[in-house]
Amino acid sequence: YLLSDPADIVRLVRESRIMVGLRHPHVLQLYDVIETPNDILLVMEYAAGGDLFTYICKQEHCQLPYKDSLRLFRQMLDALDYC
Repeated sequence: YLLSDPADIVRLVRESRIMVGLRHPHVLQLYDVIETPNDILLVMEYAAGGDLFTYICKQEHCQLPYKDSLRLFRQMLDALDYC
């Protein structure tokens, strides 16, 4: 993905500055941003299970059991409230 629009670069810088300061168990940690002449690298916490979509699709019929759905929804609400 090419960041040719200056507005995209401004948004990326703003978001990375905010994310570096976030400390919450349900928000992936952004440790550092490294800029090279050709790339912008984000050093983030490792999520062993992958993203949420992949996790859901690994379940039978791509559906989570109700209790798991409720737990994940509460975690997302908690993270959003923190942000």
